[in-house]
Amino acid sequence: MLFSHLRVKIHVVDSNTGYYVKREESPHPVFPSKQPQDVEPPGLLDPESPYRKLESIQWSRLPEQVCQIPNKPMLSFHGGKMGCLTVLFSHTGTMLAAACADRGAFSVIVYQIPSGKVLATFCCHFKVIYDLCWSIDDHSLLSASSDGTVKEWNMKNLCIRAQKVLSHPSFVYCAQYHPAAQNLVLTGSYDAIVRVWRVDVDEVNGQLLLEFEGHCGFINTIWRKITKENLSGVSIDMLQVHPNGSHLLVHARDNILRMMDLNVLLMKEYTGAKNKQERIYSTFTPCGTYIFSGSEDGRAYVWNTETGDLVAIYSELWYTTGVHGVAFHPHENMVAFCRLPYLV
Repeated sequence: MLFSHLRVKIHVVDSNTGYYVKREESPHPVFPSKQPQDVEPPGLLDPESPYRKLESIQWSRLPEQVCQIPNKPMLSFHGGKMGCLTVLFSHTGTMLAAACADRGAFSVIVYQIPSGKVLATFCCHFKVIYDLCWSIDDHSLLSASSDGTVKEWNMKNLCIRAQKVLSHPSFVYCAQYHPAAQNLVLTGSYDAIVRVWRVDVDEVNGQLLLEFEGHCGFINTIWRKITKENLSGVSIDMLQVHPNGSHLLVHARDNILRMMDLNVLLMKEYTGAKNKQERIYSTFTPCGTYIFSGSEDGRAYVWNTETGDLVAIYSELWYTTGVHGVAFHPHENMVAFCRLPYLV
């Protein structure tokens, strides 16, 4: 595990050699309070050296192998003086992007995995960064911010200047590459409009292709329309498709996570985590066996996807406020947590 005892750090967890140290009255494991070793950012590194070496890493979890629940602290990273709202592993698993916040400056910091060294720091936004997205080949990274911009970063040469800046008239809460056309970017914002952009053009501001209206509120995440009576009037923080492609994770601000069967539109509910006011993230493990979620009570929760049972609680993350971000490694039994104490 990468745990931190300071309030502005990012925690990553690994299960290769971990162990539980105690249990609550319920059967859910409580994770150890051992203080991890801090990793001080060494600054921008030579992109030709560590980035190339890490591409050939052999991970311990085999393809198609069921994921294990991480239970040992590994590393902790400084996430900015005001914290970090979201984190995301690259598809290769060799990088971890973190949306960090300092007073008056909001940066994307990219760490090497598993070394924990800083690969790049993009001092890029003037307000909170709400979303990150890697291109399929990990050559580009998107950051969406409430400063009204989505920026695209070149991860091949680690240029500190954004290669694209997509300007919006309001806060931007989400940005995603089109899964089948990586030259297209979809964005969602406070003005309740989904926009489609081309980013393979010469103009630094990209090319706005389409605008989809009709939403009755601001857009936190992008998927197709969901109509359910028990979600009426409830804000949805995020949506994620299950690895099998037939189910959809719906994270709503009513203290309930739901999984929808996309064939028959039936829902299964997962309870325990607290989420009424803040932007909280959740995710499937790559194998689809577990759901990990942050919570406003400063804990992280894990459910068995099939049974709905709450199987683990991370109760000693040293967070005094909510756990906002969670990301599971694509090829290793490793999970990252973060939090942002003040949303602006």
